[in-house]
Amino acid sequence: IYQEKESILPDDDYGSLSERLAHKGGALIVKSLVDIAAGTAPRVPQPHEGIVMAPMISNEQCRIDWSQPCQTIFNHVRGLTPIPGAFTMYGDERWKISKTEILKQASETEPGTILTTEFNTIRVAAGDGVIEILELQPAGKRKMAAADFLRGVRDLTGKLS
Repeated sequence: IYQEKESILPDDDYGSLSERLAHKGGALIVKSLVDIAAGTAPRVPQPHEGIVMAPMISNEQCRIDWSQPCQTIFNHVRGLTPIPGAFTMYGDERWKISKTEILKQASETEPGTILTTEFNTIRVAAGDGVIEILELQPAGKRKMAAADFLRGVRDLTGKLS
């Protein structure tokens, strides 16, 4: 009966967008019910072409592929935060990654390699540059800023997969 468009903001993730849509949808439901009762609600048929059912997201689809371009990784994390959550593996430990940033620098290093933990950040080589991990949740722990995580880690080197 009614519809509205909502822009996806540069810092949106699934959770923040979902919350805005829920508020906007609630208002549209009220408006629809009032107009249905009054007999003034418009009827717009849904087009039949272009309709596709979205498949369920598998666990393996949530895994970050560090060989992908930075923008793809950034959007992957945004689209899966807070649930089901994008993740990567550091050895045998699973890290749920909830916030990243694209750094405007090139990297000749193999994708997934931890480049540095200087300045209380975790920088990782990606397919076409560098991604900074800002928030993560190590297995069995709470979500935390990368700086807080690094305070409890002695030597963070190697590769994420």
